[in-house]
Order: sequence, then structure tokens, then C-alpha cells
Amino acid sequence: MKQKVIAGLALLLIATPVRADRIAGTFRLGSTGINCVKAPCPWRGIVKLDANGKPDGRPLWAGNELPTVEAEENVRNRIAASWKASGCLVVEGELDDDGLAVSRIIGGC
Repeated sequence: MKQKVIAGLALLLIATPVRADRIAGTFRLGSTGINCVKAPCPWRGIVKLDANGKPDGRPLWAGNELPTVEAEENVRNRIAASWKASGCLVVEGELDDDGLAVSRIIGGC
């Protein structure tokens, strides 16, 4: 029983979005790179990337729907289309509790 509780808490920590007030940088929108067998699992979300383009820690946000995206209309449309198609984009911007402000799309993942 104790092992099930510990495993459940570990999964909860992985699946719970954790954000600071405002995080700026380069982000991957789409696949988080986490491949669980069953839900709850943060399969899709927002992951901050380091200077080498590698994930910089656990997902900052995970879910089936994107948070609010602030960007120019063409950028928002491209992000929405990619998300709907289960695609993946690398973007620059800022993430906070209100959503993601995207300054530009860098390209695909």
C-alpha cells in the first residue's frame, strides 16, 4: 500500500503544472517527451528549453487544451493548428499564470 501511495504522489508531482510569476525563454509546445502508459500523464504541454534546445526540467504546463495564447493572429492560428494536429512547435515568449505570450515561432520540434 505504501508503494502505491508513493507512486501516486510521484505521478501527481509530474502531472501538476508548476509556474513561477513569469518565465521567459524558448518553449516547446506539444509533446513533453514524457510517455506514460496511462492517464493522468503530461503527454502534451509546454516545456522550457535550455540553450542547447533540450528540455530544462519538467513541463511547466500540461493538459489537453492550450492555455491562453497571446500573439499576433497568424501566430495564434499556427499554434492552434499545430496543437489540434498533435504537432510540436518551438516558440519564444513568456509564460505566466495568465497564459503564454508568444513573440515568435522558431520552427517545428
